[in-house]
Amino acid sequence: MIFRFFCFYNFNFLDTQTITTTIAIATAVTTTTTQNSVCTLGGLTCPTPMFTWDRSNNCTKPAASYIYYSCCYQAISNQLTIEFLLREDVSNWFIDDVSITQGNGELVINGGFESNLTGWTAISSAGNLAITPLSVQSIGSAHAGSSYLYSEAKTTFDRVKQTVNVTQGQNVNISFWWLDEGGVPGPTEICEASVTLTP
Repeated sequence: MIFRFFCFYNFNFLDTQTITTTIAIATAVTTTTTQNSVCTLGGLTCPTPMFTWDRSNNCTKPAASYIYYSCCYQAISNQLTIEFLLREDVSNWFIDDVSITQGNGELVINGGFESNLTGWTAISSAGNLAITPLSVQSIGSAHAGSSYLYSEAKTTFDRVKQTVNVTQGQNVNISFWWLDEGGVPGPTEICEASVTLTP
């Protein structure tokens, strides 16, 4: 007798697993703060002193009209003083439209001297032949507007200065218009000027 055994195996292979791995990638973001510079690209960096002019013994008029001067300065303090030292034995100095700008705009008070010497400190010597410096109203002689700084300092210097608040570490643009009226010089006449910046 032959016995036949039939075995049926039903294998349902569900052993395949799908594994989802989430990888967190940390991205470092560097934020760069770019300063909006008020300085002219490729412009002059303010030297020390900022400006000098010396035509002693040759005090002839250097130009027929005002000359523009501008330079860029990085503030190293939260205050900045601009000071003009002027002497003209033969004739007069004219200064107009003094400007110091930073991110918030114009910082100089009365840079065009339209309100006399408001905002400025003026120091003059009794030895000068005229009571200077002073603000003169003359549309024909001003660079812009109707007034300008007039200095007839003889034998000693006129000094005119103003201090403004600035943001340390940021660029400052300084500019002004100047004219040395000049004249026929003698052998010992002095006509010179300097402009200094003091933090």
